[in-house]
Parts: sequence; C-alpha cells; structure tokens
Amino acid sequence: MNNNISEDIALLAGLAGLFHDLGKANVLFQKKLRGKGKSFEAFRHEWLSLRLFQAFVGTLPDRDWLERLLRPQEIDEQVLLAALISDSTGQSSKDKPFKLWQAQGQPLARIIGWLILSHHRLPQWPLQAAGQQGEPPVSRADEFLNAALEPCWNSPQCLESWKVKEIADNWSFAKGLPLKSSTWQKTAVSLAKRALRRPDLFSGEKDWLADVFSMHTARLALMLGDHIWSAHEPAAVWRDKKCKLLANTDRKTGEKKQHLDEHLIGVAHHAVLLARRLPQLRRHLPALARHKGFRQRSGRGRFAWQDAAFDIACAVRTRSERQGFFGINMASTGCGKTFANGRIMYGLADERRGCRFSIALGLRTLTLQTGDALRQRLRLQEDELAVLIGSQAVRQLHELRQEEQVSGSGSESGEDLFDADQHLLYEGDLAGSRIGLWLKHSPKLLQLVSAPILVSTIDHLMPATEGARGGKQIAPMLRLLTSDLILDEPDDFDLADTHALCRLVHWAGLLGSRALISSATLPPALIKALFAAYLAGRTVYQRSCGEQPDWPPAVCCAWFDEDRAAQSDHADEKGFAEAHQQFACQRAERLNKAEPMRRAALLPVSGEKLAPAAAVRALAEAIHGVVFRLHDEHGQSGAGQDAGRKISVGLVRMANIRPLAAVAKELLTMPPPAGHHLHYCVYHSQHPLAVRSAMERMLDEVLNRKDEQAIWRHPAVRAALDSFPEEDQIFVVLASPVAEVGRDHDYDWAVAEPSSMRSLIQLAGRIRRHRQGKAPSTPNLLVLSKNYRAMTGERPAYCHPGFESRQPEFALRSHDLRELLDFSSQLERVSSIPRIIEREPLDARGNLADLEHVHLEAELFGAGAKQKYAALWWEKQATWCYELQRRTPFRKSEPDFEYLLYADDEDDELAFKKVNERDNSLIPCENEFERIELECADGVLTWGSCDLSVELRRLAKKLDMELADVCRRFGVLRLRQLSDIGKWMYHQDVGAHQAL
Repeated sequence: MNNNISEDIALLAGLAGLFHDLGKANVLFQKKLRGKGKSFEAFRHEWLSLRLFQAFVGTLPDRDWLERLLRPQEIDEQVLLAALISDSTGQSSKDKPFKLWQAQGQPLARIIGWLILSHHRLPQWPLQAAGQQGEPPVSRADEFLNAALEPCWNSPQCLESWKVKEIADNWSFAKGLPLKSSTWQKTAVSLAKRALRRPDLFSGEKDWLADVFSMHTARLALMLGDHIWSAHEPAAVWRDKKCKLLANTDRKTGEKKQHLDEHLIGVAHHAVLLARRLPQLRRHLPALARHKGFRQRSGRGRFAWQDAAFDIACAVRTRSERQGFFGINMASTGCGKTFANGRIMYGLADERRGCRFSIALGLRTLTLQTGDALRQRLRLQEDELAVLIGSQAVRQLHELRQEEQVSGSGSESGEDLFDADQHLLYEGDLAGSRIGLWLKHSPKLLQLVSAPILVSTIDHLMPATEGARGGKQIAPMLRLLTSDLILDEPDDFDLADTHALCRLVHWAGLLGSRALISSATLPPALIKALFAAYLAGRTVYQRSCGEQPDWPPAVCCAWFDEDRAAQSDHADEKGFAEAHQQFACQRAERLNKAEPMRRAALLPVSGEKLAPAAAVRALAEAIHGVVFRLHDEHGQSGAGQDAGRKISVGLVRMANIRPLAAVAKELLTMPPPAGHHLHYCVYHSQHPLAVRSAMERMLDEVLNRKDEQAIWRHPAVRAALDSFPEEDQIFVVLASPVAEVGRDHDYDWAVAEPSSMRSLIQLAGRIRRHRQGKAPSTPNLLVLSKNYRAMTGERPAYCHPGFESRQPEFALRSHDLRELLDFSSQLERVSSIPRIIEREPLDARGNLADLEHVHLEAELFGAGAKQKYAALWWEKQATWCYELQRRTPFRKSEPDFEYLLYADDEDDELAFKKVNERDNSLIPCENEFERIELECADGVLTWGSCDLSVELRRLAKKLDMELADVCRRFGVLRLRQLSDIGKWMYHQDVGAHQAL
C-alpha cells in the first residue's frame, strides 16, 4: 500500500473517530450511563451521531467544512442543534443524508457519515418493519443507501412503542456537545490541517463509497481504535474539565469511566495510528522462513507432482505479489493435496520475510486432522501453528483420542517430505508488539491473527464479511490482510452457502491476499464465480494500493493436479474460464484412461407414494439383499489363525437422519444367512458428543487400511472374531452424509441413497481410499435408484441435501435414477468427471448431474427467477450494509436447543435436561424424549457405540472432573426446534431421531 492511500485512510478513520459518538450526549444515553432508565434507547447513538454530523456539515462543500474544523471555537452548538434533523416520529425520513450528500457533491461527508453509522454494526432492513414497508428488492441494492436507508436500519427498536418523554430525551442535548472541549478542538484542528494538505481527499473526483478497500479498511481502523481505547484507562490529558458528558462505564464494575471528549479524541488518535500501521502489519508478524522441508524435492515417487506445483509458485512469486494469485488444486484423494497446498503457498512467499497462510476447512474433525498432520510432519510448535475449531470439548476429546490411539494404525506416506531444519521468523516480541497490545484483551483473536499457519474451520474467517457486528469482523479481516488463503473443499458446502464463500474470496482479493482453492470435484460454475469474486476484489485493491492504479490486474492463475501443472494470467472471466475448461478436459481424459478403483451399479427399488413404513421396509430389504454379495465379492480374507474367515466393512449412506434411523431399526430385525454375522454402527450427528467421539475414534482406527492386516488386530474387530464363530463377519456403518466428507475412511464397499451427483462422488472416495492394488471386477458401489423422498412421493425429492427445488426450472421430471443418469458415462466408472465437466446440451430437469451445474450457475450469477445470486456482492454497491448477508446467510439453520444427558453424582442415572440459554440453568425434559428398545435378530448386533454412562464416568476419572461438569461438557447434543416432532426417540446405539 502506498503512503498516500495509507494517509487518506488514516484521515478518514480519524475524522470519523472525532464525530463517531457525538450522539451519546443525548439526555437518555447520559441517564443510562448513570444507571437511570432503560438500558437502550429508541434511536441508537450512531444514528444520532450521523444526524449531528450532518447538521455540522450542512450544505458546505467538503473543503469548506474541513476549513470550518480549523476554527472549532466558532462552532455554535445551539445553531448546530437547531439544524439537527429529528427522526423522532419514526416515520420515513424525506431528508436522507447520503442522498443529499451525493446530490450536493460531498463524497468525503458521505464516507465519514457511513463510518459513523456503521462503527458498531452494519445497517440492515429490520424485520420489525415488515408491517410498515416492504422489504426492498435485492435487485435494486445499488439504491439502498440513497433511497431505502431509514433510522430503523440502525435502530429497529425505534419502531416499537415509546413514551413521549423517552423520545424527547433521546433527541435532547441538555448538557450540550463536547465540541467546546479545548482538547477536542485541538485534535480537530490537527486532523483538519492534515486533511487539507491532501486535496485528493476532498476534491470530489473520487467516490469514497465506491472504493471498497479504503472504506472498509478505514472502518476496520475505526472499530479497532474504538475497541482498544474503550478498554483503556481514562486519560486526563485528553479531557477538558468543563466537559461533564460521559462516554462509557467500566464493564466489570459499572463505574463511570471515560468522558465523551477524551473518548472521541482517543478513538480518533488510535484510528489514525492503526490505519497508518496496517500496511506494515504483515512484516511484523511471525512467519515461517527458510524451511528446508518445503523446498525439498519429492523425487519420482507418489508426490513428485508437488515439485512442479512448487516450481510454478516460485516462478510467479514476484508477479503474484504485484498482481495477486488465484490457484486451483484438483489433485485426487490420497495424492498429498494438503502438503502440496502448503508448498505452493511457501513458493509464493518471499523466503526472507517468510510465509503466512490460513487453511479454511468446513468440518471441525477435518480441521483437527489437518492440524495434527501438519504439526507432526513439520514438527511445529504451538506458537507456530494454530488450530481453531471453536469447541473446547471437541478439542479435549480429540486430544484424549490421540493419547489413547491404538498403536500401529499408520500414517500417510510422505513422512520424509518435511525436515526439522526450519526457523520461525519473528520481528520483535509478539507479546509486547503493536498487534499484541491491540488484541491483548482477546487472546484467541490474537492467536488467530498472529499464527504463521492457521488451520481453522471456515467459520473463524467468515465474520470478515458475515459479521453483522463490527467487533466480530476485526480479527478475520486482520487475518486476511496479513496472510494468504487456502480454501479447502468449497464445493462441499450447501448451495445456499456459495454466496458467503464468494464473499470471503472477494474479501481475500480485496485485502491483498493470494488464494488457493483445493478440491478434486470443483464444478465450472463455482470456480468461475470464485475467480470472478477474487478478480473483482483484487481490482479494487489494485486501484487503491497498486503501483499503477490505472492498470487492470491480470491475476496470476495456476492449475495443479497429480499429473501436471499449468499457469497463465487472466484479467477477465472469459479467458480464465477457457483456460480452466482446457485443464479440466485434459484431466478428464486422464481419469478416463485410469483403471477404476470404484465401479458403480444401480440397485432398483420400486414404489411411488408409499406410506413411510412401506418405504422404509422396501429400502431395508433392498439393502439387506445385497450386503452379502458385496461382502463376498469385496471382503478381505484372513490368514494364519484367521484363515478361512472373511471380514468386510461397508458403508450404507442415507441422506437424512429420520429415514436412516428407521432403516437401521428395520435392518436390525433381519437375520443374516447361516455362517454370517452382522454388526451395525449407526453414525450421524445426533449422538451425544461423547458417544460420537468414541464412535469416530473407533471408525478412524478400523478404517485406516494403509496396513491391510491391521484391521484383524483392532480390538473392536478382534472381539467380534473371537466372540462369534461364523466365518463371515460383516461390519456395516449406517451413516448420514457426515461419512462423505472429512473422514479419512477406507471402506470395502458401499450402498448409497442418492441425493446429488456430488454426494455420490464424495462417497465413492471413501471406497478403497487407502488401497490401490487391483481394480474391482464387479461393482463395489451400489446406488439405490430412488431415495426415501421419491418413494413416498415427496416433492422435491433430491434436496436437503441436493440441488432440486420447488422452482419449476430446477424440478426434476423423474425421480428414478435409471432415467436421471447416463449410466455408462456418468456413473459406471465413478470419478469426478460429471462434476468438473458440463455435458452439452445441459438438461437440468432430466439429468441429476446437469441439474447441479445449471442450479449452481443460477445461484452464483443469476438466471430465470433467481433474484438473489452471489455475484450481486461485487456487481452492486451493497457492502456498506448487511442486507445481502442477511438474505443469504452462511450455514443457515433452524433454531435448536442444547440438550444434555446429565447426572449430578455417581449414583444417579443419566436424565435428559435442556439448557436454558438465558441463564445456562438446566431444565428437566424427560417428557420430550421416548427411550426405545432395539430388537435384534439372531446373528445381528450393534457395533461401535458405547455406554454413555460408563464413558462419562471414565472421562470424569481421566480428567479429574466432577461427573456433573463432565456431563455438561461431553453429554451434550443439539436438536432442532420443530413444532411437529412430538417426542424425540432415543437409544444410545441409534442416537436421537424423529419418528417418520
């Protein structure tokens, strides 16, 4: 960032800081600070501050009101208050400040006003306004600021009923304003002089609210300055004794703290300092430098492709810093993508300054696995790599699992790729550094910002754009500003989440970060949208911070897989899309030539508009009828003491938990043929945390098949072999989609209930994941021709998860896969080809794979009836508010409750309790659950679960904790709040579920 733009941003933040809390001078707010009246007001202080600033500016051109600040002693508060526009009626205001400032040619006033308005939270249309005005159409987002913004966007409570006296006090300033403070006036003069020396700041030639980088970086500095100074002890040197107005109170004691003049000065002062230091922040943070492991050649082995990837990254290192970088790693499962991604990012970095990058993943479990793998192979210390998942209980259970892990389970090949001879580059002591001082009150956020390598769930970075409240945005914005981004498996998110993914990648480009997208199954529409988002962000960054602001950026782009690497620069979406298509087609040709390790076949099921019980029975019979054939054809034969015996571990994947539980209970009642024994594990997200953790620990170990003989030695398998004489022992994991992504599991075979092409490809990646060997001669993946929804006549059927919807253009004509897929080209040889290549012509209503491509394109770029689409984020000028985020939220979910299986002491039985979110107390709720019994046929047992009562007591002893505390931490499960569920069914082997 050049010094000129840094100075401009500092002045924007400083001037806004000077006025940002003027509205706190109102009588109602001052009463609140003194412990009188309500804890909130009809109109928030940001809105009043905006109106006061508008009254100060009036119709003066930007230069003139800056010059007015040179003579602050001439400001007549009474005249200013007389010019104050009151919105006290709560009606739509005809005097819209941003519209007036635009009409009057006051761009500097507009940006300062927006910073004042948004310094706590971004404005959004209030739900309370539903009965008073229509929700503004998102297609007209460009007009929101001038035409739609009302006081209720900032203060929705102003629409409620208030007493006349409260409203009057809210708009009354009986003790005046802090503008007469001599210290405030000195600061105002100083900032005005500096601003007047920067004519580009106020010339009117630049629309600051169109410069997304400057406006949001200034807001970041203002928010961080407010955060730092509000936590600071009062400074008498910045206080005029004549100013009796308060700004805040001590959060812990409730005592009066800072006066309003010293608060305004302190925030302005720190905002200026912060904005000027942000450009140099990255070089003062820890980084990994001179790391031999990243540079070491892989040779001719399995990971040799990483050398070519690293070489390309090194070749574009200098250009990528100047032009940005957008990379795509499409290597197949098992080829070392995680470490290749690290090598690419290291290759892009200046070795003298070191590399800093963030790996954003979708699942907590995968985050922990990735963090462990990197730490072990790089031999990194805790202060070199941070792993954040947002759950102390999950982390604690994971660490316990590492301690208790069965020896001999093996680890991924490629151990010798990394070297212990590395150095952590620090410039100064972090604890006493500027960033350390900035975030000393938020140690977790400091860790997120400072760690050279951050492995986290994407949720920790998403608030950069998805945080409604500014405080949530500070740390992730600082992270994107100071490190590069690896976005792992972005195509595994729900269709609705693609909006937020694009916003995050746009922000990475906007803040100067380089981005690498990593997935073997990236569809063309998604990768095109992510590039478009990055390019739009990088273009703004280039205009604001580039050495040649008028030069359109040709982003350095690169593609990688296990066979080749390619690089080219692109300044537009069309050229990029063509280059990506060429790479994807060449990859598809190679995949078609490879010997397939997964072969699929359709498993016909019949029925249309069946009753739920009949559909469950039909599904169970179809699955039960093929389990033994799959076991015979793909099972593993024993040797030595186990000669003549055979075991297999198969996966039965269901789309939703309700039919999964029903099918599981049905299968348990079906006896196997003579000489066979069945073991069923029911795996989904609605188990208590301790049960799910124990289940995943067992599955992680059993399904690590890198040592093919290790499974015969595992205690969970060995116990079955020793306890039951049958020669054929079949272990079946009945799972929801949690089994598809994030688990490094290797199954012998699978049966899938379909929901999308994406899920089938992901599921196939769990079959023979660790064992290459000889390709199967018969199908090892059977796909049901219909899912439960299709069999019961529910429409849409392939949704939640899936891409079908009620919109006519995305509603399938048939729900039988025999009519929805071209078997020979799309399913028989299971690969990523149907995801990475679009057929021609596309038939969204007649083909399951085509539907995904068409629906994605519409969701991302808009088509047909789609009014809300992801590209609106960078096509429209709407980043100033929270409307697009509100209407397309990340990980939107239904309301849920936190339940516990709880006991106060050792002698009590576990009972269901509900956590009261208001005070964290426990509410008895056994009446909301029905504990069920399971009926198992001869030769059938449940497997992989644990006795929760025993497990919680074991954890209490292991961790030296009270049983009640262990229950509150590890006996938890979250269940949706649904009005029609009746009761939750519960059995510890099946988990919590609803009856169909």
